[in-house]
Amino acid sequence: MIQPNLESRELLINMKDIPWEATSQEYNAFWEEEDRKINEGVTINGFYFSPFIYWHLNYWSIYVDTIVGNRQIRKLDRPQLWDTYLAVDDTIRQAETHVDGKKGVVMVGSRRISKELADYEPVITNRGEIPIGEIKMEVRCFCKIT
Repeated sequence: MIQPNLESRELLINMKDIPWEATSQEYNAFWEEEDRKINEGVTINGFYFSPFIYWHLNYWSIYVDTIVGNRQIRKLDRPQLWDTYLAVDDTIRQAETHVDGKKGVVMVGSRRISKELADYEPVITNRGEIPIGEIKMEVRCFCKIT
């Protein structure tokens, strides 16, 4: 499978010379090309960035939690490209281009439906087994099969 090149200079987030002045010669052509990428998608190094994925990576911002020094802070940043976004995007494109015509896609998501663990229940981490209530952001957790 071809992997996306997220460092490509063809992605807006990696471009250095963006024409911001509406009076510049490059302005209209540049933003018309960006509009095309948002509406039609773009193939970069063999990987197709759908319109949604291109927009998601280049124009959407979200708040992310990050560690600075020993503090956790929330800052506005660009989202990461997760495999779930690609899977959802692929499913939608398959439905749109189905041989029998467009098909619908139903997706359901929820939180707190699965089993919850009490704070004292053990979790296996890279530091050994510790109670789940003591998990901090920097600890890697592994699955414990019971």
